[in-house]
Amino acid sequence: MTIHKLTAGSGYDYLTRQVAAQDATERGHSGLASYYSARGEAPGVWVGRGLSGLEGLAAGDGVTEEQMRNLFGSGRHPLAEQLREAAAQAGLDAAAADRTSWLGNLYPVYANDVSEFRRRVATRVADANVSRGLRREAEGTLEDRARIRTEVAVELFREEFHRDPVDAREIAATIAKHSRPRTNAVAGYDLTFSPVKSVSTLWAIARQPVAAAIERAHQSAVNDALNYLQDQAILTREGAQGIRQVETRGLIGTAFTHRDSRAGDPDLHTHVAVANKVQTRSEGKWLAIDGRVLFKATVTASEVYNTRLEHHLRRALGVRFEARPGTDPRKRPIREIVGVDPLLNERWSSRRASIEARRRVLAKAFQATHGRPPSPIESIQLAQQATLETREAKHAPRTLAEQRVAWSRQAREMLGGNRAVESMITSALNPAHRASHRVDAAWVSTTAVRIRDTLQASRSHWQRWHVQAEALRQVRGVELDTADVDRVVGLLVDEVLTAHSVPLTRGGDLVEVPDSLRRSDGSSVYTVTGSQLFTSPDLLAAEARIVARAGQHDGMVAPSVAVDLAMLSSTANGLPLNAGQAALVREMATSGARLQLAIAPAGSGKTTAMRALAGAWTEAGGTVLGLAPSAAAADVLGANIEATADTMAKLTWHLAHPALGPLPNWAQTIGPATLVIIDEAGMADTLSLDTVVDFVISRGGSVRLIGDDQQLAAVGAGGVLRDIQATHGCLHLSELMRFADPAEGAASLALREGLPEALGFYLDRDRVHVGDLATMTDDVFTAWRNDHAAGADAIMLAPTRDLVAELNQRARQHRLHLTPAAPTAAAQLADGNLASVDDIVITRSNDRTLRVTATDWVKNGDRWHVTAVGDDGSVTVQHARNGRIVDLPASYVATSVELGYACTIHTAQGVTADASYTLLTGSEPRQLAYTAATRGRLGNHLYLEVVGDGDEHNVVRPDHTHPRTATDLLESILARDASSTSATTMRRQADAPAYQLADEVNRYLDSLYVAAEHRLGPAQVARLDAAAERIVPDLTHADAWPTLRAHLLLLSAQGLDPVHELHQAATIREVDTAGDVASVLDWRLDDSGLRSAGTGPLPWLPGIPEALVDDPQWGPYLAARAARVRHLRDQIAEQVTATNELPSWARQGQGRPSPELLVDVAVWRAAMSVDPADRRPTGPTQLAKAPNRWQAGLNTRLAGNRTPALAEWADVLDRVLVHPRRDPFYPLLAERLSAISRAGLDAPAMVRRALAEGALPDDHNAAALWWRIAGRLAPAVASQVAGDHHLTTAWADRLPELLGPDQAAAVRQSSWWPTLVAVVDHAIARGTPVETLLTNPAAAGEDLDPCQALVWRLSILTDPPPTDDEQATWPDLEPHDDEPNPFWDDLDQTHCSPTEQEWENLQPADTQDEPTPNIGEADLDVATDATDWTESSDDVSGTLAWAARAREFAGVLPPTDREIDTQLTRAYDADTAPVSPTRILELNRIALDFYTQRFPRSWAQSYLTERVGADLAGDPHVQPGYAPAGWTNLVSHLRRHGATDFELTESGLATTTRNGRIIDRFRDRLIFPITRGTPDGRTEPLGFVGRRSPRQEGVEAGPKYLNTPDTALFHKGAQLHIVREGLLAAGATPVLVEGPMDALAVTMAGQGQFVGVAPLGTSLTEEQAAQLARLAHENHTVPVVATDADLAGQVAAHRDYWLLAQHALAPSTVRMRPGSDPADLLAFSGPEALNSTLQTQEPLAEVLLTERLTHLPGLVAARQAAAVLAADSPARWEATIDRIATATAIPADRVRRELAAAVRRWDADPREVTGDQLADLAAVRSRMATRASSQTEAGAPAHALTAVQAVDAQVNREAPAPRR
Repeated sequence: MTIHKLTAGSGYDYLTRQVAAQDATERGHSGLASYYSARGEAPGVWVGRGLSGLEGLAAGDGVTEEQMRNLFGSGRHPLAEQLREAAAQAGLDAAAADRTSWLGNLYPVYANDVSEFRRRVATRVADANVSRGLRREAEGTLEDRARIRTEVAVELFREEFHRDPVDAREIAATIAKHSRPRTNAVAGYDLTFSPVKSVSTLWAIARQPVAAAIERAHQSAVNDALNYLQDQAILTREGAQGIRQVETRGLIGTAFTHRDSRAGDPDLHTHVAVANKVQTRSEGKWLAIDGRVLFKATVTASEVYNTRLEHHLRRALGVRFEARPGTDPRKRPIREIVGVDPLLNERWSSRRASIEARRRVLAKAFQATHGRPPSPIESIQLAQQATLETREAKHAPRTLAEQRVAWSRQAREMLGGNRAVESMITSALNPAHRASHRVDAAWVSTTAVRIRDTLQASRSHWQRWHVQAEALRQVRGVELDTADVDRVVGLLVDEVLTAHSVPLTRGGDLVEVPDSLRRSDGSSVYTVTGSQLFTSPDLLAAEARIVARAGQHDGMVAPSVAVDLAMLSSTANGLPLNAGQAALVREMATSGARLQLAIAPAGSGKTTAMRALAGAWTEAGGTVLGLAPSAAAADVLGANIEATADTMAKLTWHLAHPALGPLPNWAQTIGPATLVIIDEAGMADTLSLDTVVDFVISRGGSVRLIGDDQQLAAVGAGGVLRDIQATHGCLHLSELMRFADPAEGAASLALREGLPEALGFYLDRDRVHVGDLATMTDDVFTAWRNDHAAGADAIMLAPTRDLVAELNQRARQHRLHLTPAAPTAAAQLADGNLASVDDIVITRSNDRTLRVTATDWVKNGDRWHVTAVGDDGSVTVQHARNGRIVDLPASYVATSVELGYACTIHTAQGVTADASYTLLTGSEPRQLAYTAATRGRLGNHLYLEVVGDGDEHNVVRPDHTHPRTATDLLESILARDASSTSATTMRRQADAPAYQLADEVNRYLDSLYVAAEHRLGPAQVARLDAAAERIVPDLTHADAWPTLRAHLLLLSAQGLDPVHELHQAATIREVDTAGDVASVLDWRLDDSGLRSAGTGPLPWLPGIPEALVDDPQWGPYLAARAARVRHLRDQIAEQVTATNELPSWARQGQGRPSPELLVDVAVWRAAMSVDPADRRPTGPTQLAKAPNRWQAGLNTRLAGNRTPALAEWADVLDRVLVHPRRDPFYPLLAERLSAISRAGLDAPAMVRRALAEGALPDDHNAAALWWRIAGRLAPAVASQVAGDHHLTTAWADRLPELLGPDQAAAVRQSSWWPTLVAVVDHAIARGTPVETLLTNPAAAGEDLDPCQALVWRLSILTDPPPTDDEQATWPDLEPHDDEPNPFWDDLDQTHCSPTEQEWENLQPADTQDEPTPNIGEADLDVATDATDWTESSDDVSGTLAWAARAREFAGVLPPTDREIDTQLTRAYDADTAPVSPTRILELNRIALDFYTQRFPRSWAQSYLTERVGADLAGDPHVQPGYAPAGWTNLVSHLRRHGATDFELTESGLATTTRNGRIIDRFRDRLIFPITRGTPDGRTEPLGFVGRRSPRQEGVEAGPKYLNTPDTALFHKGAQLHIVREGLLAAGATPVLVEGPMDALAVTMAGQGQFVGVAPLGTSLTEEQAAQLARLAHENHTVPVVATDADLAGQVAAHRDYWLLAQHALAPSTVRMRPGSDPADLLAFSGPEALNSTLQTQEPLAEVLLTERLTHLPGLVAARQAAAVLAADSPARWEATIDRIATATAIPADRVRRELAAAVRRWDADPREVTGDQLADLAAVRSRMATRASSQTEAGAPAHALTAVQAVDAQVNREAPAPRR
């Protein structure tokens, strides 16, 4: 089982379309019912016990897209529409009715969430479509969209950073950042259950009864796993900071079972989408799932599924499972069905591999074309293209029956015929019986030990989840009844945890909690289920023995003279030791310690130090041996120390198997004078290390451990190095020697610690590259090849052997290309590559039988040159380092030899090169990336594969909806700590008071609130909740309501009325403008923020109210909670006081804070759970009142008397950095620059010089600026930390003399001491006396670390930067005439903030009252209008003249955000649809041909001929057709053309009946195609519209016109039906009518002058209006509106006027005869009559004006008429002003002013005016209907014109409408 988060918002749509709909290649928008019925599968169903809380749904009910949209899209009840409707009928208002559908708080999903990037892309795509002759709304081509995305990204980057992007990374990052929606809410979790491959294989080819049994077993196993999760892991959190973990009523999920993969191979699997909505068991409150436990339980739930599946299948079919070893020995073998041939899966896997290979080729070509890698959506498109291109047949089988036939055929081809297939199936269903273990007490005990051993071999600690998972694996091989599995697993878990494990952490709450704070199993709600840690007694004892050995000092001691001689010898050989190396050698040789540890970061000179140590020990008469975790490392170690070296595994194996042979000779010689150096000690597992150390020390020897706990960790349980360091300290090689650039060395140390600012260096130096795998492979190889061609030593690295094989293959191809003659022979290697003479290979396993010399053998990690290849596949190789030759047999070559041009990062540990080039995927841990990025002396480059595999399932996952940039991936790598942690360390951390305090604080607070609520009682609590809604509507739905509610409850415990207090707080001042009303009210409730309860156990916590102190149940409990907080506080204070080490937040250049302040900050950080990596002293700003004030006080105390760093440097940094306030390093940079200034250095000059190096990168630019500065400030030296043995040097004893005793002590205590030692030693080596160096320390009392100040000053003194005249200027820093210089000389600027009283008196600007003049009622009409009465007549005339001139340049409005979002959604739908638009178009063409062939001799031909007066059969423009009566005529026809049922329903050509049958959508109908033109003049059928037979009437006959439903190709609201669109380009006038028959009539009668245009089953939409407007503007025509003469048609004409006028059109209209339409006019009066009517046009604006002037009085009529006129052609304004004045008796001057006001409003936002007018159409309709009714009652015909209308009509006929 796998688990992935699902994002809220539109994610539900992708879920239903992609996951819920299908997993296969074809694309199209899916209806679930039709999809599943077509495939013979059950539709998605609802699952989970939580359904009991959803009225109207039950387990097993079918799932609809609407239901998923509600639940996963917004967090509503799946039946939200029904609930709202019922609430509305019950009398609730709209808001209250909507809230009835809420399941708790809704997800934060934002409407019209369209970024500027998406808006510009949509507009450009539309323009590109037009340029290609396509409609603007078309989805466009992949190439166009990719090109446009790149162009827009570059534009946005320029606007943001004022420069061009430098590489693909910056372009890709811009697209990713600007494509993200605003919400990242988790809507749920996608659980995918997949059986092992042999199950899917047997299911695919076995007979139907067997396949059905397999599927039933699969479904049962899924249900078992879901039940396990509901019993164990579906919990939720509530209370202060979610501290209470409470039980739920179960999960709510939707399950969808599918049968194949994208490649089309058998892949039975089930997706369960679990909603992130659960109800608390006790109260039914809707909350989110506690994801911590769900993710912890994932592996166990997966094993429940696997185990139960085996048992269900064994019971149903009698199959047997056995472990089948894989190709990777490091991975757990997979249990498969015995008898199922793995060749079948290999055959299907090759299909997947070919698709992936093709996708990579396409992705590489994409990046080469567009200069960037494809985005997630583009990656999906490329994957779909790859799948289509590699598909075996044009139309792959889609139904289950068809696929089973295909799979059976493939199986026969692979296995050799039908008999072989049947034989395999028979063998699988009738396996040989194998005796099973008897499950008894002995078996349970033995198996429990095996489980314990398995766990401790790979980890140092475990939880119940791990034990359960391993127990489930163990019971699979035992014949058990399904019902007994849980019982046996329970016995095993109890046995492991009680008899073979010891707890590391407490399992319960230290404070006895009341019953109301317990879960049903009796555990405290303040504990996390399954969080208790365990380890084995053996591991704990081994760790303790190792640590104890480090405390023994009775070993051999080398005399000082031997050490001096060894160091002199090293110097004489050109390898002088620095202070750290010298200290390591001297201490390790002379300490007498039995076990000693040295930590050596990458590049710190470990090899030189070990060689000198070995020399000193040998000089003293001892012997030295080397051990290492791997043979290759041992080989290198032996060569470096010139001593015998071997692997730890060799020694431990002999010690564990004494009967199998004697110890190696070197082991037998170990005695009191022996020193064993264990290199790469961090990679040694604890049990092996304990065995080795115990053996050596028991024989009198001594052990030295050298390694780095932040490089690659042990495969097994490790981490004991930290225990040694914590208990006994360690030596530390702190100065880095490897890197040519000190800044790179310093950045590598930050990388080692996981500090994100490290990335600033690598981004700034162009060390990070992005792309798809193929491009990155090429780029890595090209860089490596170029270095080698230039004579440099470079290495290629990758995290996995598969990726290494890709790099090796590329390197070999290049070598062969350069070789004139092809190789004569090649051997097949283990990595799938070939090797021939001159290739470099690497051996991958130790084989002591393959001897190189008497003492040397072939080892894992050895690199060789191939000198010969045998015919049998054997090879002769020569060692790359020592030149020795060996023959490797073919069997070894095939399993253990790979190409060796590149290597894994693991293999490269310990390697040094000039440069490294590393391929990364983004999933690596920090230790792997650190190791890779520290191999090169001159440079280390990281190549990130940022392109996904194109799997459509990913569209619902956060990584797809919020695409990650390269920086995001690298930050996640740094946060992924895979270093080993010992059991002892875990216990120490869990017991640390700083670790416990935050939870105890939250428990205390939450307990206070729970107690107050308990005391208040349910009735009063309900009263408070109800009153809150009355006082401030929707208050209980505010984010901060739980906090405010808790505050009110606590006030009630003080004897106050919480309702009264809330009302008072809400009425003091307005709250409407608050972002979160509840948060504002919470601040207002009391001045101190202590909830009016006094001070509690910490200064910012409320005390216990007296009423609760006296409560017999709650008083003692709360007192115990408070005591627990105080106890931890005191422990933290003791620890801080007892150490001299400063925390990391206090090492940014400031002086040492006072002990009291250090304690207060430490307590604060622990209580607030501030991340230790957060170097802001007090962490994130707290919003609650009391914590906020205490935090502000701490910050003030920390700043002291100096100007805060940000106040000093903010103006500068805000100018030179981009988005500095988003950068967490920004305040740290300010602190460091401020400290540099206080140290007496010219910090502004340093910044200037750093900026002169070039533009800063787009991300982490504050850190990038620092690394440019830091390179000259200090060498790369690791800081001194607690546990380090103090570094000393020759001049250290003179410090008191040179600096004074106090300063000397402060300098040596500083974490910067090792750096100062390095700086001073380097300066002395260059000839500078120490007396000259150590002068002018920081003044006493100055807020500055004196050691750090000395380091900076000496670095500048000994290596001065170039002078300003040697530096290039940085133009952006040159001040403009009107701008101050950012590097001002006078820094005495004070940044003040309002006082508390001033804050209280501040009002939001938008709520301050404005004076309102006294206006009489009579003047109200005039005073409240939009007319400017101060405007002169000339001003009005000028306004109108200017507007008229501007109208000449007006055109179609740009699309709105909503329209762009709609277009983007459609484009995305088309891209990710299971049935592509191209395929739908292909099916439509076949269908059109089918319909047109059946048109002749049908009633449709006769009917159409009669209606239009001509036989249109075969007409190439109209293409009429006929859909025959009958159910499946078209369906059968298309099936014969290879169409699947799924494709038929997705294309809209077929539909599904209630019983699941697929039938024709159009039956017995006259058919017209809905087409679009192509650039080459053809038309393409997007869909169809069908007219029912005139003989059929009534509801049963269906709608008169039936359209194709919306598909991935066709959207009826975006498409116009245009008959002969090509005539428009020739100047024909578009005539807008109501239906397709009317459109045909207009075109037939138009004689080339008129073309009919009709919407499709709807009123004219905004999109259609814009489409029509574009056609009119392009062809310089004015549309004519010819709607029907009935009331509905007249209202439609009004609507059409506004929709078209907003696009700068003045449409005309024609008056149809009463009760008729264009089609009737053509049919009954002939084409001449219709043509004549079309020729007789009048401005449509006149119709609207007449309606207003007829039906409205006076000024109202004038204003409404002015609004109509403002949208009309300016040529008609003056004449119409007089007409309006005459009709309304309003002065013409006033009408002109009204028109000017209306014109201003129209020109400002025609869409807004149009929206208002469309909203007013109901009133227009009512007026027209009333008028018609009154005329009818008076005896006049309803259609008769008034006198005014008749006169106006005659005038307008005489004066044709002006055209624009």
